Amino acid sequence: MSAGKPVAGVSVEYQPLDSKTASSVGYTDQDGNFRLRFTRDRYGAAPGQHQVKLYIDPESGSDTPPQFRLPDKYSKKSEIKVNVPGLESEHTFNVELEPLNRNANRRTKQVAIR
Repeated sequence: MSAGKPVAGVSVEYQPLDSKTASSVGYTDQDGNFRLRFTRDRYGAAPGQHQVKLYIDPESGSDTPPQFRLPDKYSKKSEIKVNVPGLESEHTFNVELEPLNRNANRRTKQVAIR
């Protein structure tokens, strides 16, 4: 993976700040694109303000663990907030990944998640 390249398999969760509606979840593909699912048969996210949480999921069926992790500011304690005007909208996130190997260099990589 080189700097600025999209990452596949990232879980993207839009959590409404008003907490009156359900969260929407999707996963990035090899191009970094994702499509949120609002309900079983509806795509997108409910209109309004959302906190966005990102998680790197190991590929299903893979014995290889992820090589990087997302800092808490993108996941558990996400600082990402977006306004969703309607079920169909587009957001782009650029995040820094940290190597999982604590002995590795502390370099970070820019990853575009669309």
